[in-house]
Amino acid sequence: MNFKTTLCAALLPVLLGGSVSAYAEDLAPEKVTVRGGQINFEGSVVAAPCAIDNDSMNQTVSLGQVTSKTFKAAGDTSSFVPFSIKLTGCDLTGTNTTGNYTKASVVFKGDTAQDNAEVLAITGAAGAANTVADGIGIQIKQNGTVAKFDGATALSPTALANGDNEVQLTAGYISYANVVTAGAANATADFSVTYE
Repeated sequence: MNFKTTLCAALLPVLLGGSVSAYAEDLAPEKVTVRGGQINFEGSVVAAPCAIDNDSMNQTVSLGQVTSKTFKAAGDTSSFVPFSIKLTGCDLTGTNTTGNYTKASVVFKGDTAQDNAEVLAITGAAGAANTVADGIGIQIKQNGTVAKFDGATALSPTALANGDNEVQLTAGYISYANVVTAGAANATADFSVTYE
């Protein structure tokens, strides 16, 4: 092999490599940016000794399926399901504008059934045209005491400690009629927490 052949053989990959690389760059697509939408952030700053945990703010308590035969007369109840309202980051030192609080109580508000402040009215599933159960409502209890849905009557205060705390509650169905008909049995109640 002579010098010219060796030089050509050595330079050929370099020359072709540069051409292929330049060609590939010419084929690469241009960057495209499109508007993606919005992200909304919600929250608040409260002048209170504790914050309500995110999972407690808009929680769903599943009462499950209950047979209509559970309710044979007005006042019959299903099994009650435990749930809680969590209060986080409680600072009871009284070193800021929150004062020196030691207890928290919960107040519920919602549409009531049969003008009974202790029975939350039920509705169907959101956006569905299904049948709504009739003859029952929902009760919330704390240590056996039934909550009122009047937006004013507080349940018993729960003693607070520094850090995280929970207000333990239960919920279940109660019949206000002797006959209960089957259907969707959902409800919504608002709550607030009062510190003292």
